[in-house]
Amino acid sequence: GVAIKAFTAIEIAYLAEISKKSLRDVLTELKEAGLELLETIESFAPGDLRYDALVGGAALQTDRWSPTRLETMGNCPQQYFFRHVLHVDELDALLEEHELDAAELGSFAHRILQEIYSGLDKEKAFPAEGGDPYEAARIALALLGETWEKRFASVARGIHDRYPLLWEGLSGLWRSALSTFILDDLAAMARDGSRVIAVEHAVSAELPLGAGLPALPIRGRFDRVLRDATGGSVVGDYKTMGRLANRVNAARMLKGLALQIPLYVLMREAEEEKAGPRIPTVGAEVIGVGPAFCEGPPPAGPDPGGYASVERLEPGKMSEIREGLLETIGILSRTAAAGVFHPSAQYLFGGNAVQLFKASFCKKNG
Repeated sequence: GVAIKAFTAIEIAYLAEISKKSLRDVLTELKEAGLELLETIESFAPGDLRYDALVGGAALQTDRWSPTRLETMGNCPQQYFFRHVLHVDELDALLEEHELDAAELGSFAHRILQEIYSGLDKEKAFPAEGGDPYEAARIALALLGETWEKRFASVARGIHDRYPLLWEGLSGLWRSALSTFILDDLAAMARDGSRVIAVEHAVSAELPLGAGLPALPIRGRFDRVLRDATGGSVVGDYKTMGRLANRVNAARMLKGLALQIPLYVLMREAEEEKAGPRIPTVGAEVIGVGPAFCEGPPPAGPDPGGYASVERLEPGKMSEIREGLLETIGILSRTAAAGVFHPSAQYLFGGNAVQLFKASFCKKNG
């Protein structure tokens, strides 16, 4: 059957009253109008497309992409259309006075880790640089203590004064989770012989897409970059929520639904290529940070503890999907340049906008 979600029972009764029609007639007309709308939206037949997000050259062209922007295009062209073409953003949810904004908490965790790892680099305290793992842990926890109140107070706003018990619990939860993560992370670096070489690293690159396509201009910022024992690079991206495995799932990457991490790899490869003739291997990892990913109390020292929340995109896996990934990126960038932002793309073909665009081009071009 057809579910009518746009009108309540009261509204439908009102429509029947003012139109002098029966409820059955009103429901029938609403159903037929809804089906006609769906048929029109999902059709690729020539017609008046002014209200179908197929705007052609009227869309302003972007001079430089970002990984999240391209990923938005892959997930939902309509959302991309509103946000980046019409510049219409969603309204922020109104928070209760005892609530904290999730985005602010994520930014807070990023800033804390940036200061800690920058401090360790300044002190040459990473084990891979000859530093003692326990001394590195001591310095890291001291830096966490120094920056904690300053950073967390800016996020907590008035919670400390109005809800002191909530403040104490929330503050303790986050501090414990960050302590656990830092100690476990340092232990992994000591074991693997890797070290942090950059934090909050801004990158601008021109990605070659092949197949006669122009290079894709793109810029972004890496949360951190590791140099591993073999001389390779590992780009790290912190997440404070969500399913990490989805970020490096091959099928989702090829469908255009999870492009941020593989784009980071391509951008780092372009950066390494500029630095010298020998291009080291490049991988990436998605790192869960915060209470949502912590499984237990902080360890007593720099030994692997309660963190297992890391998902990796290894160089070998990247090689397997590279050709298809570049094709996906090329399709998304070309369709945006053509002003094609079909509003039903996220529903058709199981949410795979790339397949929609392929089907659209094949249908129109024979």
